[in-house]
Amino acid sequence: YHEPYPPTMRVLLLTYGTRGDVQPFIALGVALLATGHQADICTSPQYGDWITTAGLGFRKYCGEDPQTMFDYCIRKGLFSLSFMREVSSVAHRWMDAWAVVVREAKGQYDVIVSAFTVANFGVLLAEASGVPVCVAHGAPHGETSHFPSPYAPGWLRSSPTASPNRRNYLGHHLVEYLFGRLALPKMALLRAELGLPSIRGFHRGGGWHALLHAPRLYCYSPSFLPAPPDWPDDWRVTGYWQLPPQPYTPPEGLESFLATGPEPPVYVGFGSVRVRDHAMLLHTVVRACGLAGQRAVVVAPSLQPLPTSDQSVYWMAEEVPHDWLLPQMSLAIHHGGGGTVAACLRAQCPQILLPFFADHYFWADRLQALGLGPPPLSHTSTCAKAIAAVITATIGDESALVALQAMGQAMQPENGCAEAVKLLEHLHMAKGFPYTKFPCRAPPPTGGWSVVKALNRSVDFVFKQFMDRLNYQIRAAICVVASTGRRAVNRVIRTSSKPPQLPCAPSVELRGLPAEENRDRRNAALRRTAAITLPAAAYFHVVSCFPPSGSDNCIRRPVPLPAAIRGPSYVIIDFGHVTRGRVHLELRCTGPATIRIGLCEALD
Repeated sequence: YHEPYPPTMRVLLLTYGTRGDVQPFIALGVALLATGHQADICTSPQYGDWITTAGLGFRKYCGEDPQTMFDYCIRKGLFSLSFMREVSSVAHRWMDAWAVVVREAKGQYDVIVSAFTVANFGVLLAEASGVPVCVAHGAPHGETSHFPSPYAPGWLRSSPTASPNRRNYLGHHLVEYLFGRLALPKMALLRAELGLPSIRGFHRGGGWHALLHAPRLYCYSPSFLPAPPDWPDDWRVTGYWQLPPQPYTPPEGLESFLATGPEPPVYVGFGSVRVRDHAMLLHTVVRACGLAGQRAVVVAPSLQPLPTSDQSVYWMAEEVPHDWLLPQMSLAIHHGGGGTVAACLRAQCPQILLPFFADHYFWADRLQALGLGPPPLSHTSTCAKAIAAVITATIGDESALVALQAMGQAMQPENGCAEAVKLLEHLHMAKGFPYTKFPCRAPPPTGGWSVVKALNRSVDFVFKQFMDRLNYQIRAAICVVASTGRRAVNRVIRTSSKPPQLPCAPSVELRGLPAEENRDRRNAALRRTAAITLPAAAYFHVVSCFPPSGSDNCIRRPVPLPAAIRGPSYVIIDFGHVTRGRVHLELRCTGPATIRIGLCEALD
C-alpha cells in the first residue's frame, strides 16, 4: 500500500497582528512552498515586503493598523468594560475590511488557514468557497478544564498547578462567545450577501458554531505544553512554526561588545509592546542589570534617541534574529510573547518575564510551573532592586538550567511546519485530519446510537429508556440526574462504520420492529423518502434530538446531527451542559434494528 501523493494545494493564510503574530504564518507558507504547494498570506500592508521576499503571494488587508489595536488592548485591558464599550466603532471598521477580503477571495483557494483573531471570516470564506478550513492558534486557547484560557479575565484564571476545574472551561467558553458575539451582526449580513443560509441564533448551524468544530493547529511545542486529554483529536499541537535560518551580519559594535567582558550579557527587549512609560521601564531594567553586575544588550526599535553613555549597555534600534542572539546571552528579560519564549527555550537561555497582555501571563505561569524560570514580575510596580535580586537568583539557579537543557533537547527534533503541512494535505484530500484516537471527551460506549455525557466520577446518574413502535418511530428518552454545569460539547463528534474499541459503561438494548405494510399514506410517503438503504442493513434517520433543560418545559433546540446514517453505524453525541431534565432523542428506522444507548462517565 502506498499513500497517494497529495495534489497541489492553493492555500490562503489569514492573519492579523504584530510581527510575532505574522511570522509563524510566513514560516508555514515557506514550508508549503518547499513541498510544492502555493501559499498566499492576507494581512496588513506593512508586512507585504517581508512576505513577497519570502516568495509568498500577498493579499492586502486594508483596515485598522494592528499595532494601534494592540496598544489599545494593552492600555484598556482585553475584555475590560472600557475596552468593550469603546472598541465597537473600531471593530466595525476592522470587520468591514475583512469582509472585503472574503468577497474578493471567494472560490480562489483549496484550503483556508485562519488565525484565531480572524477565524470568523476564515470559516465564512471556506463555507462560501466549499473548501476545508483550519484555525491556527499561537496560544493554547480551546475549551478545556486543564488550564485557563490565555485571553480570559484574571478572575477566571486558575493557578497553573491547579487540578482540572470548571472555571478553566468557563474562561475558554466566555472568550469564544465574546469573540463570536461581537462579529455576529456583520456575519449575518455577509452571509446573506454571499447567498449562504442565515443564522437564526448564535450557536445554530454555521457561523461561530462551525468555528467551534473546525480543525485546529496549535503552533507551539508539545514538549512544553502537550494537548490536554479533553481536546478533540482534530485539535493538534504541531510544534513551533519557525522560519529557516537566514544569514545575518551583525553590526561591528555588537560583535565587539559580545566578545568583551567576562560573562555573556543579558538580553532586554519587549518586542512590539509599547506602553506609556516604555522608556522608563527600559531604564529600570537596565539599572537592575547594573545592580546585579551584568552587562545588557537592549533591543528597542521604538525608543528614539538611544542612550549611549553607559559602556556596559549596548542599545540597538533594529531587530536582531533571536536564534542568532539568544544563544550568546546569559539571560533574557522580555514581555513573554510566545515567539520570544520559544526562542529562549530553543537556545536554552534562562528568562525573566514582565508580562503585559493575554498569553504573556499564561507563558510566564507555564515556565514557573515547569521550573524553567522564576515567577513573573509586574512591569508597573517592580523596582530595580527587586529585578536585580531576581536576575542574580535566576543566573545562579542550577536546577532551572538543567530543566532548560532537558526542554531544549526534547524540542530539538520537533518540526512544527512539516507536521502542519502534512495535516493540511490530509485535510485537503480527506476533508479532515487523520484520527489517532477516538475524538471525544469521554470513553464512548460500544453499540449503535450512543449518547455520551461527561460527568464527574463522584456524580451519581440514573439511566432509563423506553421504546415505542408507532409510525416507524423509536423514541428514546434518557433522564440524566447530575450536578449543574457539567462539561459537554453540543455536537456529533464522529460517525463510523466500526464500533470504537474502548472501555465503556454498560449499555441497554432497545429493539424496534418495522411497521406493517398497510400504513396510511403519510407513512407510505415516509417509507419512500427513508428507504434508501444498503443491502441487509438497517437505515436510521434522526428526527429530532433535544438537549436537557433545567425546567419541566424543555426548550426544544435541536442539536445538529447527520441527516441520515446508512448501515451499521456508531455515533457519539454530546448533549451540552446538563442541569436537571430530560434528553429526548427521536429516531426512525426502516427495518429491524437494535439500538444501544449508553452513558459514559469521566472526569471533567
